[in-house]
Amino acid sequence: MIYALRYNRFLLDEVLSGRPQGTPLRPIIPYCLGRGEDGRQMLTALRDWWKSGINDIGTPRPDTISPIPEGIALLEAERIAREREPGDGSPQKSAVEQIETAL
Repeated sequence: MIYALRYNRFLLDEVLSGRPQGTPLRPIIPYCLGRGEDGRQMLTALRDWWKSGINDIGTPRPDTISPIPEGIALLEAERIAREREPGDGSPQKSAVEQIETAL
């Protein structure tokens, strides 16, 4: 999810919820929901991590093309990504909102 966020907010949404004609990635939310209670627990853990996690992949990337700074809260990084790429201006659901809707 961090790599998707760093690429762009559209890929983040696709990795979470999927979309027709999207990448061949399996979206996380439907995959977890298909796993019953264990999947729901994983989504809960993922939501909690996203709320408290940091934009850090464990290895400094000075050569990154991402405009989102490393070391900031994931919620802040997502806010920046969504502000930079508003799309068609329609309302966007954050990663936390998408997961909570699924739960």
